[in-house]
Amino acid sequence: METWQQEQAIEVLQQAAAMEVEGVRFYRELAGRTQNPQGRSMFEFLVRDEESHLDKLQAEIKALQGGRCLDPSSFEKEDAPRDRDSFFARAREEILPGMKQEFTDLEALKLALELENRGYAFYEGQAGKATDPMLKGIWHYLRGQEAQHRQLLVNTLTYLGAPLDWFGKEERHIFEGG
Repeated sequence: METWQQEQAIEVLQQAAAMEVEGVRFYRELAGRTQNPQGRSMFEFLVRDEESHLDKLQAEIKALQGGRCLDPSSFEKEDAPRDRDSFFARAREEILPGMKQEFTDLEALKLALELENRGYAFYEGQAGKATDPMLKGIWHYLRGQEAQHRQLLVNTLTYLGAPLDWFGKEERHIFEGG
């Protein structure tokens, strides 16, 4: 990888790391405001997952600064401006204070889903731009993580919005004999 490509990759990875830091803060705040114990537990899970993503991004930044790129297979599982004016930061500063103090768990989940959609789009865009196969792999990995988060949120929204429908869908195999 050329030096200019390395510097450019580090810059984008730093932007992604800043997004993950903001995600940790945001999900911690949602966990603190969520009344439903399962919802709170899910947001706490997302905090831990975002912290894991941050660790991986920081390791990749350090590796690139040392002149190498980590192999994304070794991982366990729209460019943001550098002034941290990302969606997470705006949401924490503008959206949350404007929400009624006792906003519903469903509202928190919908907001989290919107954030995950934006994260997915960011990583997908970076994967499309990456020319280095290792970096492309890292972006694909992170996009996959965001996809899992989205699915978790959609499932939780379905459960909280219509628990009987969710149970029927998720436990259908019991009734169908398989």
